[in-house]
Amino acid sequence: MHAVTASCGGLYSHQPIACSAPVGTRRCALPLTGRPTTGLGQAGLSIASPRAAWVHDVSTYSSCCSLTARAVSISCSSAYSSSSSGGQHALQPQQAAHAQSYFRQWQQQLHRRRQQLAPPLQARLMSAGDDADGMFDKSPQFLEGLSGWRRRWTIVLLCFMAFMLCNMDRVNMSIAVLPMSQQYGWNTQTIGLVQSSFFWGYLLTQVLGGIWADRFGGKVVLGLGVVWWSLATACTPIAAQAGLPTLLCARALMGVGEGVAMPAMNNLLSRWVPVAERSRSLALVYSGMFIGSIAGLALSPAMIAAMGWPSVFYIFGSLGIVWYSCWSSRAASTPADDTSISKAEKAYILANTNVSGKATLTIPWRQLLSRKEVWAIILCHFCHNWGTFILLTWMPTYYNQVFSC
Repeated sequence: MHAVTASCGGLYSHQPIACSAPVGTRRCALPLTGRPTTGLGQAGLSIASPRAAWVHDVSTYSSCCSLTARAVSISCSSAYSSSSSGGQHALQPQQAAHAQSYFRQWQQQLHRRRQQLAPPLQARLMSAGDDADGMFDKSPQFLEGLSGWRRRWTIVLLCFMAFMLCNMDRVNMSIAVLPMSQQYGWNTQTIGLVQSSFFWGYLLTQVLGGIWADRFGGKVVLGLGVVWWSLATACTPIAAQAGLPTLLCARALMGVGEGVAMPAMNNLLSRWVPVAERSRSLALVYSGMFIGSIAGLALSPAMIAAMGWPSVFYIFGSLGIVWYSCWSSRAASTPADDTSISKAEKAYILANTNVSGKATLTIPWRQLLSRKEVWAIILCHFCHNWGTFILLTWMPTYYNQVFSC
């Protein structure tokens, strides 16, 4: 079997490293600085480890390269030869020209990629300090050194609880509106107006919440959002006593507070949760909304029967204030802002998240709205929300009017 040898000078190892592999392989057998090497992927453009080797085949040759994280540099020198069991043979001129042409293109790609990666890599290395040597190692062994509760799990759990309170405060009106309509003599149109007023404010802060989170930090925006909608929820009985316009304003203001929850949460998780854990974390946080809906619909009737309809607003609103007391003392917008996180976990999070940290000054609306994929997401999201909120808002009224329950 023919094999091709490439010799690369790795800056991290301080000595030339030679790799030899059969054509078609994607892994270099030699360790770099005493550690197994892992593949960098197509054209070496995705970083998997600070000490890594990559073997790429182009019909008749392979190339092997080492990437060092500390120097944030790539150094390779190629020496192509063809070998077989019968001895060494020089490459044919046409094959050598093809290899040299491809290698020059590959070097240009690596140079462009190095220019893109150097600033964020240097920033991460400086912030990680002396522990930077292992910060880009995504192997499970890196996590074995960490024990106990992780700080990022605290952020995920608190976001889960915030989303649970979000929907508890949202659906309690679906139950409380029945005794409220009897007390104030509302007809079906007025009930619909009260139910829909929440979405007037909810619509206003969907985009603004993301901009504010980038500028002021997800901790501040989400925390103030929860306090805002919790106070609006607790003030709902007082607003209802003052009159229908005041109640509509209180519900709209509650929507303003809840509108920032999703963009602020996504901003937080993009900075706190590594990419490999992000889908599970998002699933847990979003499940809080559905658990909150179930809890709100299940607890509200018993609370109304025992303490009257104002109790659901007072109790659910006060839970948000309790949540904020924990949030203000235990959360941070980024791992860099957290004084309680360990250096090892901080380095791991910074190495496995790709966030620039710069506030978004302008939104490319024209570019976004010109993409059919964006419109597909908008359509699917609209259909989902239409069905979900129709059921959450009107299902209790339907059961009451049709089944008298």
